[in-house]
Amino acid sequence: MYTTVKKTRKHIKKNELQLLSMAGAGFVFLLVFSYVPMFGIILAFRDGDSALNVLKAITSAPWAGMHGFKNFYEFLTDERFWPIVVNTVCFNLLNLAIGMPIPVILALLFYEVRHPAYGKTVQFMTYLPHFVSMVVYIGIVHSLVDMQTGPINALIKEIGLSEESINFKGNPSYSWGLMIISNILKGAGWGSIIYLAAIMGVDVQLFEAAEIDGANRLQKIRYITLPEIAPIFVLNLVLNVSGILNNDAGTMLLWQTQSNLTRTEVFSTFILKSGINEMLYSYATAAGVFKSIVGMLLIIGANKLSKIIQGEGVVF
Repeated sequence: MYTTVKKTRKHIKKNELQLLSMAGAGFVFLLVFSYVPMFGIILAFRDGDSALNVLKAITSAPWAGMHGFKNFYEFLTDERFWPIVVNTVCFNLLNLAIGMPIPVILALLFYEVRHPAYGKTVQFMTYLPHFVSMVVYIGIVHSLVDMQTGPINALIKEIGLSEESINFKGNPSYSWGLMIISNILKGAGWGSIIYLAAIMGVDVQLFEAAEIDGANRLQKIRYITLPEIAPIFVLNLVLNVSGILNNDAGTMLLWQTQSNLTRTEVFSTFILKSGINEMLYSYATAAGVFKSIVGMLLIIGANKLSKIIQGEGVVF
């Protein structure tokens, strides 16, 4: 008996050491790749623009004027500031309003499909675009809407909607629509997985009780399924609202052309170009810090709103 207990303790201690080692490795990784680079924030308060050595500028560049806030002042008073704010916020809000309900609708449809083989095939087809490289995906979209050889323009002319080809890529009026539809087609299927998992986790007895009471399929969705998955939806909404100023810079750059910059220049691309192309390191850092502060305030506000609506926060 004593020998068995001793072996068990040794086994537990060994597992604890393994867990501690893994946790320690994770902590070191976060420290090196997440927290140490955060010291670069100091550059926002220094005059390090056009520095040949960014690391040296962080530690030894002179402090910026206006008590260190000169870079923030220049960014907030830049004539490009408000157009970028409007582009970023309006595009992301529109993308959010259209793009968030669609994964929920897809998840509901997938759950209601009674034929397993058909359901799995449809799910696979909607998940597939997520795994395609963004460069390849946007290249395919550009080919589809090309003025000369694109099948979409050919179809539009064939059915008589327009006699001339439409410049979807170059005309700023079509930029947001093209990007939002493409984003939805690429990500909606993958985004539906979390909602489908939540639906499958709903207690089956609730549906059985509803059927006994005479509820039809739509009533079960309205009064059981949607309320059960509402916390997941609210969590996604809070996280998306907090990132209302965020866009993937690489993706946005792939969409940009000289003719549609007035609609496609957003915070992420502006900061990237300012820092990399123009070597305005301090200016770009200040812009990034401003964006992060706004994002933090938004997530706090959205979480408080969630507490008012649901009675509890979803983030902290």
